[in-house]
Amino acid sequence: MSNYLDESTRSVLPETNSATTTPAPQGEFECRATGEAFFKLWIVNLCLSIVTLGGYSPWATVRNKQYLFNSTSFAGGQFEYLATPMQILRGRVIAVLLFGGFIALSAVSPGAANVLFLAVVLISPLLMHLSMRFNFATMSYRHVRFQYTGTLGAAFKLFLLYPFLAAMTLFTAFPAVLKAQKEYLLNHIKWGDEKFSAELSFGLFYKAALLNVFGVGVLVAFMIGTMTNEQGFAEAGQVSLFVMLVIYAGMLTLTFLVQAVILRHVFNRIVVGDVSVTTTIAPVNFTFIALTNVLAVACSLGLAYPWAKVRMLKYKLANITTDDPTTLINTAQQQHQAGSAAAGEVADAFDVDLGLSL
Repeated sequence: MSNYLDESTRSVLPETNSATTTPAPQGEFECRATGEAFFKLWIVNLCLSIVTLGGYSPWATVRNKQYLFNSTSFAGGQFEYLATPMQILRGRVIAVLLFGGFIALSAVSPGAANVLFLAVVLISPLLMHLSMRFNFATMSYRHVRFQYTGTLGAAFKLFLLYPFLAAMTLFTAFPAVLKAQKEYLLNHIKWGDEKFSAELSFGLFYKAALLNVFGVGVLVAFMIGTMTNEQGFAEAGQVSLFVMLVIYAGMLTLTFLVQAVILRHVFNRIVVGDVSVTTTIAPVNFTFIALTNVLAVACSLGLAYPWAKVRMLKYKLANITTDDPTTLINTAQQQHQAGSAAAGEVADAFDVDLGLSL
């Protein structure tokens, strides 16, 4: 498959010599991407996308992802992104047609637009299922592809039935639904013949939900207290702006904090084959990086996005390790020699990217 990344920005896979007697490779990730290099690639892609009125965006997406994937390695092995622009383009055409159809029907017949919206909601598990199969089939490590082996029936159950039932409980069961979704996904990923597995904790997801509820309660109390305080602000407009900024910052902080708590738990429960994953991601540090990234992107009118993207990626990868990955490396060598193509066939059969993920 052709590579759409410029030669000047391609990463070079470190050479290894199996004949030398060296210690077992450490199960550590390495990210060689830099904000400067990614910015140069990203800004050119952005300009071309604008000039072509979005027509170049699939090519831009592939080039950006290839740079980040090719700049990431694990135990000396290279990651690759194998999707083609035409596959991305087909998925976006479908998304534009659905969205455009909804807008057009809303102007002509609101009732018909509501029917279309309901239809999209009902088939959303199918779209999610196809998107997950595509996304994993277009990723590889040491030339061995990943696979998503979930079923369509499970997708409808996890992404349509369970959320509906959770709504009937006033969303008190939503943490259990989120846990079930993530656990099912992790237990239906394969890298070659090596299966991912994870047993997540109901308690952790409910603790994260309680943290979220407590944080929202604090923000609501702050809003009520500030709006009823007659001292310190001369005009209602000033009060409203101040409250809006604090509430927005508070919600962002809470969102990133809960995300970090769940992310840390999920990574620490993943096992690939017989290799366990460990993370030292600190929720406070993760939240600080995420918040300062948002601030930098906002103050730069979006130009700091490449720097923020690389910064967060480097932090995550620097805090994820595994135990001895020798078995994984041996598996990769055996499967690459055998020429496993199952995931490639899946990518060709479901060759659309709808931009959906869990």
